[in-house]
Amino acid sequence: QVTGVVQNDGVISTPGDYFMLSGMLTGSGRINTPFFTSVVGMIAPGTTGTIGTLTIGGNGVLASSTNLLVDLGPNGTSDKLAFAATTFNTAGAATNGIVSLSGRVGFAPVAGYTVRYNDLYTILTAQGGITGAFGAATPLSAILTPSYVYSANAVQVRILAGQYRNVVDATPVQSAYAGLLDQNRSNYAALSGVYGSLDLQNAATIRSTLEGLAPRAETLKSSLGVASIDTMSRFYRDHIAQIDTRGGLGGTLALIGKPVQVASLMASDLPGGQDTMSDSSGTVLQQGRLPDDMSGFIAGGYIDGKSRSMPGTNPFGGHDKFDGYFAAAGLEKQAGEGGVIGFSFSYTNTDGTTGGIAQRAKGELFQGTLYGKLETASGIVLDTQFSAGAFVAKTDRTVGFVGTNYRLRGTDNALTVVSEVGLGKAFDLSMLKVGPRVSMRAS
Repeated sequence: QVTGVVQNDGVISTPGDYFMLSGMLTGSGRINTPFFTSVVGMIAPGTTGTIGTLTIGGNGVLASSTNLLVDLGPNGTSDKLAFAATTFNTAGAATNGIVSLSGRVGFAPVAGYTVRYNDLYTILTAQGGITGAFGAATPLSAILTPSYVYSANAVQVRILAGQYRNVVDATPVQSAYAGLLDQNRSNYAALSGVYGSLDLQNAATIRSTLEGLAPRAETLKSSLGVASIDTMSRFYRDHIAQIDTRGGLGGTLALIGKPVQVASLMASDLPGGQDTMSDSSGTVLQQGRLPDDMSGFIAGGYIDGKSRSMPGTNPFGGHDKFDGYFAAAGLEKQAGEGGVIGFSFSYTNTDGTTGGIAQRAKGELFQGTLYGKLETASGIVLDTQFSAGAFVAKTDRTVGFVGTNYRLRGTDNALTVVSEVGLGKAFDLSMLKVGPRVSMRAS
């Protein structure tokens, strides 16, 4: 065969050698010949894209420029080139059916099948024995590579998996996901839906896919929690400062409108350390609504701000934007001379969108706060607040995974505890009190 295509689905017999200079030999038939020799031929058992076995009755030589094309299918099925013995010695051992190997093997899955890690296929058998070896196999993807397994009478190929860490860029997001994928390879059966499609991708697709999985909303979620807690702590701090413990509470009910502008430019890559600026609108006092030794308030306001986006992402989002509102109500009672103790319940609702690639997060803070203030006749002021509650956070993001988009939603519940103790000195300047204050706060 000098060139051209021979499709053999029957039997070809020749008393001489079958010499294949070039061209293609395909089919699921049999060739009976003393010696089958391929120089630069292409051999495709079955047909291209379907599973089949091509049998050679005799010896064979596959030279270094030969290409064996093998289709891979489910359950370990694959194309196979079989060299069968036609002569035997008196002991019944084959005296031919021997093959000398060289050349290369090309692999391709049949339509609808996904080649997977640890798949094992038998691609060649020789009843009389095997000498030589195929050239190094070409990787199927950035992760999967065929590996030949030689025995006395067969060549098998097992699909091995490389390390994702050797494929990804050295970004925090890609490196983290690559580490998870490499560590969980032993649990492949349970995670085959993840590995199956991703293992077959090229390096660029793997990098972009893993980078796109960045949980940006998790950073925003933490920022919403910090902003909500800081907003309410500042509100109570300001409210406590306005309580006149020595002048009496007067039975007043205060209606407080308090817009809060939250600006968060974090000094580090971690969520936290929100810088909060606030300004107050007017307060309306209603007299005589409560007993003289008590006072109360109803308050509401809005939250509008931004926080640093998740670090190490590509593209980096810069800042995440969020807004929301809060409502609070509380009662205070005189506790001895110069002392006041109070309790309040508050609700804070925030939501926002991440920068760079849009993901959403929403937070709700339910909080009860016990607070108090003691002012001596000399102007020494001790104040405290203790809050406990729950922060309910929800995240919502859409990610692409090898051509398919998935919507990922999560809900977390966290216990919140905040405490603050302050000590100051108030100087009474007739209509105004001023003075220094130091405090310690933990949350």
